[in-house]
Amino acid sequence: MAEFNLQGVSPVSFIAGGTIVANRLVELSAANTVTATNAEGDVALGVALIGGSTGDLIPVQQFGKAKITASDAISVGAQVEPTASGDGKCVTAAGAAARSIGVALTASGADGDIIEVQLMLSANGPANS
Repeated sequence: MAEFNLQGVSPVSFIAGGTIVANRLVELSAANTVTATNAEGDVALGVALIGGSTGDLIPVQQFGKAKITASDAISVGAQVEPTASGDGKCVTAAGAAARSIGVALTASGADGDIIEVQLMLSANGPANS
């Protein structure tokens, strides 16, 4: 599988507001730090390129093709969203509160698989509205 496609993309660094795991979705906290997404309706800021702990600078990819850890089986072409488990993983977008963060370019067979996702971050509302 190809590495990150960062052509024309400049990751932006944010201070970690807790433990961050690489290849996981992060959101901006009220303290202006990044934390793992923890609900399906979260507005994802991007994907952490490296892991770290509180106070570390974490580069966050916001555009392009990113690698994200899946929490379940995901089909190619499916819209994905943050899981409700609080760990920054992604799952197939579904439900009234779903907020898609992109489209799966590779499939996942199980929890923990790392898939490629074309990021399409938006704060405009749920995927199914």
